Amino acid sequence: MPSFSKILLGSVAAGGVGTGGVMTLRHFSSKEESIKEALKGEDIELISSLAIPKAQYELEYESDKDLIKKEINYQGDKKDEGGAKLKEWCDSKILLPSKDNGDLISKIKKWCSIRTVSNQLSRAGKTLLTASSKADNWNKALQEVKKVKKDRTKVGLDGNWDQNTDTNDINTMKTWCTGKGDEKFLATNKESIYDIVESWCSVNTTNYVN
Repeated sequence: MPSFSKILLGSVAAGGVGTGGVMTLRHFSSKEESIKEALKGEDIELISSLAIPKAQYELEYESDKDLIKKEINYQGDKKDEGGAKLKEWCDSKILLPSKDNGDLISKIKKWCSIRTVSNQLSRAGKTLLTASSKADNWNKALQEVKKVKKDRTKVGLDGNWDQNTDTNDINTMKTWCTGKGDEKFLATNKESIYDIVESWCSVNTTNYVN
């Protein structure tokens, strides 16, 4: 009895080199693309790709707690448990077929991937300042950190807050802040990158001057 592969090849041959033969082969040999595979094609970096992802899942859980708790059906309020539940949810959902799962893919991008500092600022209701942002916005950011006497050396400033150096301070802030929005929002560098950017390089979106 001829093997299945020979029957399949015979069917393709009978169809010639035209579209019909190729489609027959594809029908039998292809498998549905998973969400994980689809995201890999989009260069989306999943949290699960980290060597030690536990802290990152916890950070992600905390960043959008109310919506995530509802989605993963978690009623508790512990960061470590929430992070673990989110990991379970992500691990199971990324294996589902990508076809006809657009809404789920959007959620996975939001909660199961490594996002940028800029993306997290938006989630927190902040607008990242850039070199082209109006002077009023930069001045608001400066006055906020000056009010609580944030550590000036974090963004490369010298001296102390008693000096009247606002113009120079803003120029230095702009230099330090440039490109920081594209950095990864990671648990491992939250204090050294994100927290500083949030304080020095952003303003509340409701107060942003377009």
